[in-house]
Amino acid sequence: MYWERKKVTLKEKEIYYILRENSTSKIFTKSELFHSQNSLDEWGRMLDNRIFARCNRQTLVNVAYILKVDSMIWLTNQESLSYSRRGKRIMQEVMDKYDLYYR
Repeated sequence: MYWERKKVTLKEKEIYYILRENSTSKIFTKSELFHSQNSLDEWGRMLDNRIFARCNRQTLVNVAYILKVDSMIWLTNQESLSYSRRGKRIMQEVMDKYDLYYR
């Protein structure tokens, strides 16, 4: 990925979530915010689907950083994300698999 005309390598474990807004994907990491023209579908194909899940039409989230899911998805960095009805079911399935095999 290129950021400000420099090649940047992002590690999956550094990405909290990716938010799609106005034809731009915003990649939220531990230390920085990056922008990309890739769609969420493209990001979904590039990232490990055992760790990343789509919680709504605009957001891919790294399940390793989820603290809990109630009316919102609460992340370890104190942020919260909304989810769709379908997204809640998908998030729960991915989190269960992640907890079982990777934590």
